Amino acid sequence: MNNEDLKEDIVDTNQQPAEEIKQPVEEEACAPESVAEEAAANVETEAPAEEAAAESDEPIVETAEEESKPSEAEIYRDRLIRLQADFDNYRKRMARDRADMIKSANADLLLAMLPALDHIDHALASLEKTAAAPVDADGNEKSAEPNPYIEGFKLIQNELLRGLDKFGLSPIESIGKPFDVEVHEALSKMPSDSMPAEHVLFEVRKGYMLNGKVLRAAQVIVSAPVE
Repeated sequence: MNNEDLKEDIVDTNQQPAEEIKQPVEEEACAPESVAEEAAANVETEAPAEEAAAESDEPIVETAEEESKPSEAEIYRDRLIRLQADFDNYRKRMARDRADMIKSANADLLLAMLPALDHIDHALASLEKTAAAPVDADGNEKSAEPNPYIEGFKLIQNELLRGLDKFGLSPIESIGKPFDVEVHEALSKMPSDSMPAEHVLFEVRKGYMLNGKVLRAAQVIVSAPVE
């Protein structure tokens, strides 16, 4: 064997393992690329599914919440309506209270003047009793001359009542009326043939109204059935 033959054998033995080594290396290098491609394909298939689910669910939830929850404009509108209603009620109540206060402002003053009217009533009743029509010898009543005192007291009484009427004061008409606990104060009962039961026979003290309300109840004597 010469030198050339030895060189060829050496070359063959050195080249064969190199090719065998290259093939596994190339297969290993290609394997990661195939794994990465499969993973990317899985990610691409899963991502559209998740996006589709998100697109199908989110709009429904947002629409339901928007329908159930009032908007800010509606909240402020409701507050404004309530505030206006409260203010209108307050204004009406204040106007009503002011009117009632004006009507009852003179109640104490008018109540203090009622005893003077009572004295005029008593004076008139006394004068009318003493100024009865005279009787002649046969027992017939003569025509009585006008009594200046009675006329004077009546003028004073009428002027006072006319002036007090402008402030809402008015007398309660009781004689012959049915007894009413709202405006009458019964002092006693008296049997009567001429008056139905539970009616006012006499008026001991006159009662007065102020703007439709009782300022002072009338003291009366009430009729009772005859036994």
